[in-house]
Amino acid sequence: MWVLRGYVTAEQKYRKLKYGGFTKHVYYHCGRSVNYECDEPYITEEDMIRQLIAHINDIQINMHLASKKLLEDIEKFHTLREHVLREEYLEGNLNQFDQLDYPDKTVITERMIKAYMLHVFIVGTYDERESILGVIKTKFILHNRELRIK
Repeated sequence: MWVLRGYVTAEQKYRKLKYGGFTKHVYYHCGRSVNYECDEPYITEEDMIRQLIAHINDIQINMHLASKKLLEDIEKFHTLREHVLREEYLEGNLNQFDQLDYPDKTVITERMIKAYMLHVFIVGTYDERESILGVIKTKFILHNRELRIK
């Protein structure tokens, strides 16, 4: 039995495909920092994410850290929009560019953070997922590939 964050580590495995290229698989397993002989089975990233999503309403988060990450992504979006979409709008290719106006002051709520976490879990990269796991304060136990709140 092991606890998520601190005692769990992720391992990326690459498999060569028959017709060229590679596929990447991510597995989570005990970091063996407490018990070197730990024999808990590995869990796939997909299973881990599915189980985290099932617990999303019970997760306690570090609001300060999560807000900072969300605001950084909002800023990236607005920078992208400003550099790419504005030209499309000016050329007449977009009709409603002004609906995407940058808000003067974004108020971050827990509901917004959890929606952001869901977004990252579902479509984020490995690094984004790893980063968002860092804002979770809830302790989880993973035993026999089942994630439970400690």
